[in-house]
Amino acid sequence: SIRNYVGEDVRAGGEITAAIRLDGLVSIWKRAEQPLYPDDEGSSTSTNTSTSNGSAPRKVKAHAQFSISNATGTTMMLLPPQSTGYSKHGIILMVGNLDGSISFHCTGIGIPDSRKCNDDTIFTDMGTVLNTVGSGNSIPMSMALHPSHHLTFAVGRKNGSIDIYSSASSSQGGQGSNSGQHSIEDDVYGQLRRCHRLAQHAGAPVRALCYTPDGSLLLSGCDEGHIYIHDTSSFHKNESIRMVAAILNAHRGYILSICALPDEKRFVTSSADKTVKVWNVGMPNAGPVHTFDTGHDNMVWDVAGAVDGRKCASCGDDGLIQIYSCEE
Repeated sequence: SIRNYVGEDVRAGGEITAAIRLDGLVSIWKRAEQPLYPDDEGSSTSTNTSTSNGSAPRKVKAHAQFSISNATGTTMMLLPPQSTGYSKHGIILMVGNLDGSISFHCTGIGIPDSRKCNDDTIFTDMGTVLNTVGSGNSIPMSMALHPSHHLTFAVGRKNGSIDIYSSASSSQGGQGSNSGQHSIEDDVYGQLRRCHRLAQHAGAPVRALCYTPDGSLLLSGCDEGHIYIHDTSSFHKNESIRMVAAILNAHRGYILSICALPDEKRFVTSSADKTVKVWNVGMPNAGPVHTFDTGHDNMVWDVAGAVDGRKCASCGDDGLIQIYSCEE
C-alpha cells in the first residue's frame, strides 16, 4: 500500500493498495485521502466508521485487474511517487518472475502533479511492461526499494544471492540520484542495470530484505536463520558494499520478514519458528532486545512497523494479525 503524493509526508495523498495471487492476477484498489482528526488523547483517528456498528465488513471491488503470466505470485511492490519522482508512466508495480527477472508494470494510475493542478490523468495504459531486468537468474524471493536513490532496489534470490539494481544516473551519483529532480520527461526504466551482487547467504534462500530508513544499511535474512547487515551508504559512488555485521542463528527457522523501524536504531524480524524479535542495529551480536513468543500457531510470514516506530504488527499462517509494543 502506498500514498499517491509526491511530497515528503508519506501519510498524505490518496491510498493505493495492490495484491497478487499465485496465478499472477493483480488487483488494485484506490481510496481518496481520508481526513484525520485528533482524538481526546491527541492521536489521529479516521472518520471512516463504516464497520463500527458491528455489521460485516464491506467488500470493495478492485479498481483494476490484470494478469502477469510469469509472476512468482509472492514478490511484488508498488513504487511510491516519493521514490520514482513524477513520471509520465504514473504508479508502477515491480514484480518478481519465475525466470529470475524483475518486471515493471504500469497500473494505469497517474501521479498528481502540482504543475498541472494535481491532475492525475492516466499517462500509460494499465499492464504495460516498461522494462524487465535480471532474466536467467535464480527466482526472486524478496525485494527492497532504496528510500532515497531513484529506482534503486535489492533483490533476494532463491540461491542466496542478493542483487542490487539501479539506473545509470543513480549508481553514478549523478543528477538522477535525487528523486525530486526527475520529471515527466524522464524515462530511466530502460537504463536499469545490476551494479552489485552479494553472496554471503550463498545456498540459502533470502526471503527477508529491507533498507534502513536513511538507506545506509541493507538488512537481510535467510532460510538458515542468519541475518547479515551491509553498509550501502556509498554504493552510488561505485564503491564496494561491505558486510558490517552478522547474526548467526538469529532464528531457529526460516527468517520470513525483516523491517527497520523509523528510529534507525532497531529492526524487527519474523520467522518460521513462530517468534518476532526486535534487534538493535548498533549492537546486533548482543542478542535481541526483545523476543515475542507470538502465540501464532505456525509461521509468522510478515512483520511491519508503525510510522512512529512505537508498535509493530505480525501476520501468520493461522490467519491472525497481532500487534506489539516496540517502546523501550
